[in-house]
Amino acid sequence: MLFRSAQDGSNLLAALSGHQDYLACANVSPVGPLVASGGFDKTVRLWDAASGSAVATLTGHEDTVQSLCFSADGRQLFSGADDGTIRVWDTQARTAVRTLTGHIGSVEGLACSSEGILASAGADATLRLWSADGTLIATLDSKALRLRCVAFAPDGQWLLTGGTPGTLESWDVGARKNVTEATPHRNTIYATAFRGDGKQFATASFDREIHLWDVAIKEGP
Repeated sequence: MLFRSAQDGSNLLAALSGHQDYLACANVSPVGPLVASGGFDKTVRLWDAASGSAVATLTGHEDTVQSLCFSADGRQLFSGADDGTIRVWDTQARTAVRTLTGHIGSVEGLACSSEGILASAGADATLRLWSADGTLIATLDSKALRLRCVAFAPDGQWLLTGGTPGTLESWDVGARKNVTEATPHRNTIYATAFRGDGKQFATASFDREIHLWDVAIKEGP
């Protein structure tokens, strides 16, 4: 995993090594210099981005760790894996707090809202919403064959999911319902992300294309 200079993108600051197999995901804490990574070796690793040093190795998943997300306050880290579980970690104690179950198959994407809601996207084509204490709030069925990613809008009021076969959906978090659905990509959507001001978002697909969108999509019926 590489860290590069914010000035010109060419200055390698640190190479963090320790995983015993391919990396599948990474996430940066919204507070402090903590970075998390997960991969095929079934572990979650924590790193100090300021010093480049390893902080902790978190074990417990029984298969590849596919997704990671820090809570808004940085005190908790959520990890989703091919074993169908979501593990909740205390980032200060470096210990597991609880395990969330319900997905059938891999947990492909995780996202946390500023209001403390966790969203999980699964290979079972369901979007699940969880409260801060791990209570399941809702299970929503996607029109995709398989969900691969999820992202909250900065205001936390709606979110996006992407999946197979190139399906993009927006969801009203409060109403717990699908707002819009489209198939803009020719292959699976693996990632989606919002611009900081929430006015645009991007989708990236296995079709080798990145699409930029205006958030007017949320004004749909």
